[in-house]
Amino acid sequence: MRRFGFIGFILFLLPFAALAQQSQDRCLPPDYLIPRLLIGADATVNPGPANNVRDLPSRDGNLLFQVAAGESLTVLEGPTCTEGIVWWQIEYDGQTGWTAESAGGETFISRTLPQIPLPDFNLFPLPRTEADVVLAGGAASYLHFSGGGVLIVAPNGAPNLVDLWDIDTQTRFDMVFDHDATPVSPDSDVIYYSESADESVIATGDKAGRVFVWDASLSPLGNVASETLDGYLPTFATDPDFTEIAVGGCFEEASAGECSLGGAQVFEIATQALLYELGGHPAAITAIAYSADGSIVATAAADGSLYIWDIVAGDLAYEIQTSLNSISDIDFAPDDSVTVGGCVGVLVDCRIGVAEVYSAITGELLLQIPAHAGAITSVDVDTDGARLATAGSDGVVRIWQLSDGAILDTLAFDAQVVKFVPNFNEIVTGSADGLALWTLE
Repeated sequence: MRRFGFIGFILFLLPFAALAQQSQDRCLPPDYLIPRLLIGADATVNPGPANNVRDLPSRDGNLLFQVAAGESLTVLEGPTCTEGIVWWQIEYDGQTGWTAESAGGETFISRTLPQIPLPDFNLFPLPRTEADVVLAGGAASYLHFSGGGVLIVAPNGAPNLVDLWDIDTQTRFDMVFDHDATPVSPDSDVIYYSESADESVIATGDKAGRVFVWDASLSPLGNVASETLDGYLPTFATDPDFTEIAVGGCFEEASAGECSLGGAQVFEIATQALLYELGGHPAAITAIAYSADGSIVATAAADGSLYIWDIVAGDLAYEIQTSLNSISDIDFAPDDSVTVGGCVGVLVDCRIGVAEVYSAITGELLLQIPAHAGAITSVDVDTDGARLATAGSDGVVRIWQLSDGAILDTLAFDAQVVKFVPNFNEIVTGSADGLALWTLE
């Protein structure tokens, strides 16, 4: 973790071209493979010949020593890209120098993955299987509680449609948002919903990365399309005052399906004008969250990177490489700690789902919870910051004490998303089959 000046990277009213311009200073394809190492992190020499270490980031540099395959080293500075080679300054056995991460389409050094032991989940409390209430409906991809306590569900595979549930009466009614009337396409699927505190203005986001703004009668007030690329599911977040909405995704590709620059565009809700941009992730942004007072934004990406942005100062405060290979979700607690959840291991065959809690003030890792025998798909912190809920691809929802990671409750429900009911000792889980409401122990 390190703190550094913003160097003009995020400026209010900055045109999007600036984000793309920043990327020109990076080691970009086709001349270079995307750098994957991180300053301060350990790396391992891949099988094959030993890596040469030189006094300069160049083939013309003097050879100082070699690091054999399988040996571990620490990354100090970089990357520097010359002659088609991605160079990093490293330390090995008390010696320092420059070595190549990749060249000519071949990678010589890889990031050392954390060895997080899989806990014995048999020692955890047996999962409860009977929810208090099961609410039939479409597959839930997003959960949100309005100011009036109504649960909002953005279902998968239902273009333009958002379900609303009155939890007390268990009554469902639909809201139709005309994102793309003719023809109705998968891009018009609503995957995000939020509204102002007085519920007079609504914002929705769809799979195409578009933001639509509506009044309380669902009359359109305006819309804007972000510049996220097709093929990457966008992510959305609104600030606590409901003045701006952030749209994250991928903005540049190294090749088809491989994002080389993840970023976010932030728009004013009232005018849909572009306010500022957040960028620099070496992979697509998969989650965004605002702190309770809106002064801090956290962006997380598919490569496990977490960036903490000080919006007031206009500064990238911390660039954190988590222990995760990929991050699926993120949430703030009232004390400005931020929780990320995702996977350690290959996502398609995830070995373990891990939640990590970081201080957005200091950038320090506060807590690590090996939580699931599969990727974490959703995280949520309750309103007082005491408990954390995680949903995993292993079909289990777990409730944790956020102060020390103690397990509090386990629910056997094949949930994709999870959300605490504000001001009640209850939680809602959403799956492909609908919703369930649970009273917590």
